[in-house]
Amino acid sequence: MLSAIEARELKDMVQRVLHAPGNDIRSTPEMAVVFDTCLEKEDAAAYGKQIAEILKSMGDTFCNVRLNLVWWGAQEGIRHEISAFVHLMTQKAFREYESRREEKRLEELFRELKMYQARSRLILLVAANPCRWEDDKALMANLNPFLHRRLILIFPDGIRHGSSLITAGKE
Repeated sequence: MLSAIEARELKDMVQRVLHAPGNDIRSTPEMAVVFDTCLEKEDAAAYGKQIAEILKSMGDTFCNVRLNLVWWGAQEGIRHEISAFVHLMTQKAFREYESRREEKRLEELFRELKMYQARSRLILLVAANPCRWEDDKALMANLNPFLHRRLILIFPDGIRHGSSLITAGKE
């Protein structure tokens, strides 16, 4: 769960993402929330509810949002589904959620997000622990030109902006 400080940090990051150059917020916003299937069902549902409450508290921006839920698993692959924002808040979105401990790589997820979630103005990745990648070039290719600006990573140990992966990948 997010602490009060992390919740404030998430609000600030969301504001920065939404008001970044090239991120038009005049139209009905579209967003994606990616859940790592390594999270326990209860933890994923708690994160989902808390994220929905934080975003709703930010004003009218998220009243009429198109929500894309992405379930990130290795065995079943990456599943995309459109859901009502209220399902995230009431935890109905997690009815069929199954937790699995699997090895996954970020570059594969980002390739999928770049292809299928390009219209999303905000992408939140909720993961069990800091994720790994093997191919720096593939990671950079999938983060650029826009994904790193719209991505916020939420881990049990903290929150990071997607741009932090650009600098981490160059080291």
